[in-house]
Amino acid sequence: MRETMSETMPAADAKCAAPPMYAFRCEACGEIHYPRHYVCKTCGSQDFDEVVLDGACLLETWTRVFNLPEGYMKPSLCFGMVRFPNGLVVAGQLDVEEPRIGMELQTSVGVIKEGIGQDNYGFIFIENNMKE
Repeated sequence: MRETMSETMPAADAKCAAPPMYAFRCEACGEIHYPRHYVCKTCGSQDFDEVVLDGACLLETWTRVFNLPEGYMKPSLCFGMVRFPNGLVVAGQLDVEEPRIGMELQTSVGVIKEGIGQDNYGFIFIENNMKE
């Protein structure tokens, strides 16, 4: 299985796509876990299938952080909790000018913090321009 959110990975080439992010569905009961659990919290099974987390999601809540840790080259970052159609709620960065609770976002994965020789990847939620 793969590691999940904010996994440290080798720096990607400009031509390389960001790695996908995964949730894990229990093979026994169907409960979806994120991040990865080694034992299902519902039934105790240890067998999981990977589920790619992508597509549209809804913004549940958000905040803007101004006092960032060392290493960030921005004055502030927005973070949000989003709900996927399967009911799973996850956190990630927002790349949205004016976040509004309930707005539809699109899931992307990108570098959330650059490192020397390695980058940290995670969710970056963007405005959904695919709506009709």
